[in-house]
Formats: sequence, C-alpha cells, structure tokens
Amino acid sequence: MPRCRILLITRSVLTEGGFYEALSEALGGVGDVDLEVIYLESYEVNEVSRQLKAVRRPDIALLSLMGDHPELLNYLRNWLRETPIVFTLSTGLETIMLTKVRNYELGGFLINSVSTYNDTIKTTNYFDPKTLSHVLHEASKALSDPISHYVKDWALLIDYWRNWRKENIVNMIRLVLRNYCGIAVPAPEPPIELGDYWIEDYEGGYVYYSADELLKQRDLKSPLIVLMAYSGQSYDKAKKVITHIMKRRVDTISLLSNYGYTLRGGLRSCLIMLMWGGILDLQWFRFVRNREDEGVLLKFNVPVMNRWSCTAGT
Repeated sequence: MPRCRILLITRSVLTEGGFYEALSEALGGVGDVDLEVIYLESYEVNEVSRQLKAVRRPDIALLSLMGDHPELLNYLRNWLRETPIVFTLSTGLETIMLTKVRNYELGGFLINSVSTYNDTIKTTNYFDPKTLSHVLHEASKALSDPISHYVKDWALLIDYWRNWRKENIVNMIRLVLRNYCGIAVPAPEPPIELGDYWIEDYEGGYVYYSADELLKQRDLKSPLIVLMAYSGQSYDKAKKVITHIMKRRVDTISLLSNYGYTLRGGLRSCLIMLMWGGILDLQWFRFVRNREDEGVLLKFNVPVMNRWSCTAGT
C-alpha cells in the first residue's frame, strides 16, 4: 500500500519538455508513492467527475487551473474535502481558496493580501502566478511557523511550475515528497528562474531571452511562420511579439490558430507545400491542448521555437 498518494490535476497535456521523465527521476528509488496525473479535457463538472472517479482519493493534491470556474470549484472543494493537503499552482482568485495544509486554510488567509498586489484586479479574477509567488514569499517572512513554512513552500511550488524546466519539475516533486510525505529523497534545489520573456528552441532546448536575440542568433530561412492564439492574454502578448518581429523580417507570416485543430485542417496541407524556415509558436500554453495535437508542429520538419510569456524587447 502506498505510503503517500499525490494527485496532479491540470488543464495542460504534459507530454513535452520531459515532464514524465522528470517525474521518473524525482521518484527514482521511491517505491511507496502513488503519483497520478489527470489532464482535464474540459472544465465541465460532469466530465471532471467522470475522470476523478477513476482515481483514488489523494493525500496531497496539486491543482493547475486557469481562471475561476464556480461550478467546478464547488465540485472540487467537496471532492477534496477529506484531502489534508491541497496546493494551487496557477489560479484565479477564487481558486486560491482551495489551498490548505491540514487545518490551515492558506487560501482564505492570503486572499486579501493577494488582491492588493494585483494591478488587474478590477478587470479580472485571474492574476499572474509570478505575482502570487512574490506575495507568498513576502507574506511568509512575517508569519510564524508552521504557517510561514507552508506559505513559503506554496510559493516555491508555484516558482517550480511556472519556470517550466525538467530540473524544476524534479525539485517540485522532491519538495512535496520531503516536506509532506516524509520521504527521504534528495533535497530540492532552488527554482531555476527563467525570467519573464523567453523563447525555447526545440532543437537542443536553447533559450532565447528576447525576440531580438532569437533573430540575431538563429539563422532562419524564409519565410518564418508565427502562430498566434485566438484571444485573451495569449493574443495580446503574442501580438506584441509578432509586431516586433515583422518590423525586422519582411518575410514573416502571421497566422491565427487554435493549435492542432488548425494545423490538422487544410492549412497544414498548404504549409507543407511551402519552403519555409521555422515556426514560432506564440500561443499561451506550451503544451498541446488535445492529445491528437501531440507533436504536430514537429511533423513539419523545420525548426520550432516555443514562447513562454514572451514579448518583444531586448
């Protein structure tokens, strides 16, 4: 029987960036941990309920949810009622309320503090994970243990998650195993901070910290295809990048896309016929949104760059 059951619930398909390899490394030699990952195909309560029926109740839950969905949050609150430890990783203001460690309701304790730091609170209930992390780190300094310890761990878990690298995911799981499962795994290293604006090249995992650095160092043949997301923060941030790039490369082609759904259609057939230099993926999620989309960009056999919260600028 497992000594500790951990459940990660996320909206992203975690098939890229070495995620499962990172889990395997973090759990290396640990045979008494049951770690399950659930990808939410939607935020519809009935669908989520169907998926959760297939898993055992966890001791620890990690939630990566975008924004607030009242019906789903009410369902998760009830479903996780007997779960002693729940950490949220990327979240809306109401979702924070789910965060708890044993008898301490960390979400309710911090909700007012977080609101004061959020510049966009008047227009949205979602705030940037980096903002939340900063608030939690600062709040932990003024608190007494054990709350201070729990709040600092919450901030670190968010830092690991938002700075998506294999090393960070390994250390995120190790933090949970050591501090909340009582399992003697190697001590987690501090999170590797990748900065606000960067682009990762699939070929070798090289990181460019601005669009200018990418264009200067990467010899991309013509034309350069840029995929933009439909709406929300994805579109606004991506628009800044593509505008910046188009001023420097007249051969840039900008395409609105809802990820694999677009590329699996007629557009993909047209693009295959072109001689072009690379893809810069500016969509909000690094991870494909549908299992059918896995690896679709790589099938074009050209360099593929992927943007993480990237904007123009040097």
